[in-house]
Amino acid sequence: MAVRLLKNQKVQLAKIAENQLRCLSCGMKWKPNKDGETLDLDQSLIVLDENGGYVKQVSYRKKEKSGEFYYHGDDVTGGSGGDSDDKRIDITFSALNSQCDRIIVVVNIFQAFSKMQDLCMVKDAYIHLWDIDSRKDLVEYQIENLPKFENKTGIIVGEFYKQEQGWEFRIIGEPVRVKDISEMIDIVQGKYASLLNRKKSWEEFLSQINSTPQYTSNSSSSRRGIFKLFGK
Repeated sequence: MAVRLLKNQKVQLAKIAENQLRCLSCGMKWKPNKDGETLDLDQSLIVLDENGGYVKQVSYRKKEKSGEFYYHGDDVTGGSGGDSDDKRIDITFSALNSQCDRIIVVVNIFQAFSKMQDLCMVKDAYIHLWDIDSRKDLVEYQIENLPKFENKTGIIVGEFYKQEQGWEFRIIGEPVRVKDISEMIDIVQGKYASLLNRKKSWEEFLSQINSTPQYTSNSSSSRRGIFKLFGK
């Protein structure tokens, strides 16, 4: 049975896997909302180096199918039913480039601004991590419909990060307002790099996001505010 994590909780993956963790799948499922309206949730990975520098993305824009990552099909409606995931990205830890120090899992609604959609409209959405070799579910995180999701179009789900004893996974669970994966990368990589350099924590980062009004607007002045905040 999968370990169900809440915001800010973490787990050592090797401890809950039945064998040496070689390859893991990050899957996501969701359903159309109660009004029958479909939402296209895009799951992506943002890969960072030890200094918080951007290495690569694995997303619908960069559908990588290498030894490191494998991006599966792009379900645009959700609700596929059965045991199959609506979105899925595989990670082969043994094949990861030495530059890869952290892998950030993010989700955003495709064309959310033009369709006037937000996370409050998402139904029964969750992310789960499962061991491809043993087929065992390891971790589950429910993307709950919360009031704080109003006007938010994406969520920083969590991060894989390397420790001496192996890879760990931590839930971040922070909603943000972004137009697309590019803006998500701006938020994650830009601020993450400076936080790592200053030895600050994710909690400080998230409190700064929550206290910054620019994140709740898609205006050009807001985007300039974001770039200024990140020192760009």
